[in-house]
Amino acid sequence: MKIGIFTDTYRPSVNGVVYVTEILRRNFEAAGHEVYIFAPAAGLSSKSDDDHIIRFPAINGVVMDEGNMALFFPPTVLKRIRELEFDVLHFLVPGPVGLMAIYAGNKLDIPVVAEYCTDYFQYAEH
Repeated sequence: MKIGIFTDTYRPSVNGVVYVTEILRRNFEAAGHEVYIFAPAAGLSSKSDDDHIIRFPAINGVVMDEGNMALFFPPTVLKRIRELEFDVLHFLVPGPVGLMAIYAGNKLDIPVVAEYCTDYFQYAEH
């Protein structure tokens, strides 16, 4: 199965969502699945050393000091999702990148799995 994991927080940030993303990837790959991660970049450059990590240009500290928020989704991203022929899209945070998963799933008729693993009440002070 080919799985796209969409997360609004990823390395270089370090938090629970990043750990969950990495655990999911590791376990899905160990089970024989091919996994791609869609995540914000550490800045405006969308380059990645791993061809299975697709980065979106982002700005640091928009919502929380330690996080990057993707603000721009080039049309080429939807084309790439179509070309990769995913069996399922899985998003971890209902932010901009998570909304991209929902949009792509609806547009391309790909099942979408939602996972909510952040306690926003805990972050209300931030």
